[in-house]
Amino acid sequence: MIEVVCSSCTKSALLIHSEAPVTVEHFLDIDYSSRIWEFNCIHCLKRMTVLWEETKKFSLTNKVEIGNEVVWAWNKNHLAFIVSVLKKEEITNHAWANFRTYINKSWLTKIHNNSVINKLEALLKNT
Repeated sequence: MIEVVCSSCTKSALLIHSEAPVTVEHFLDIDYSSRIWEFNCIHCLKRMTVLWEETKKFSLTNKVEIGNEVVWAWNKNHLAFIVSVLKKEEITNHAWANFRTYINKSWLTKIHNNSVINKLEALLKNT
């Protein structure tokens, strides 16, 4: 599941892989590139199907600019994992733990102070 901004109402919407089992936290477990994604906005009720290439036109909901870095996550749970790593309180059995190596290395070296982490935690609460 990818949390994105709806182009119609500018509120949070979801891109869900049409063939992913509900139990799959991260779409990387499946062949995402050649499959159909379902766009669903619970606010304005806009619905459509898109291919992977078309998903790139949507802006991610969980994204914030900090200094000259853009910190982003696929969804709220992914962001929670990234925050736990940055706080050095990593949850080793987290659904995203196997993808820790893909966290942007500059985030790990540049983001240490509490104000930045607080900004990310505020994003978690507002999404």
